[in-house]
Amino acid sequence: MTLLTIHNFKNQPTISSLRVAELFGRQHGKVLRTIRAVQCDHNFFRQNFREVTYQDGAGRRLPSFKITYAGFNFLIMHFVGKKAREVRAKIIVDPAAFFPQAPTEAPNQISHVS
Repeated sequence: MTLLTIHNFKNQPTISSLRVAELFGRQHGKVLRTIRAVQCDHNFFRQNFREVTYQDGAGRRLPSFKITYAGFNFLIMHFVGKKAREVRAKIIVDPAAFFPQAPTEAPNQISHVS
């Protein structure tokens, strides 16, 4: 089952921070705090995380993020615990299950720099 939602954000598929929270068994507010606290290059953040809003069941407009494949991989490095390890292992084995346009195979050679 693919967990992404296709959005037109930099012409890339994205996953919402709500889905990330669900996938990792975390409260959405904590996922938002982690996203806002990540320390990375400003351009990388701008290209891979887009703050949006969604409407909850009570009709309130609440913050969320659309996250690209690169942003998702960067973000999940910040999650620890058994559930996080299990999900990361699944992503390594089958990245296309999470992002259909993700690389499906690891390179079979490592280039060495002399």
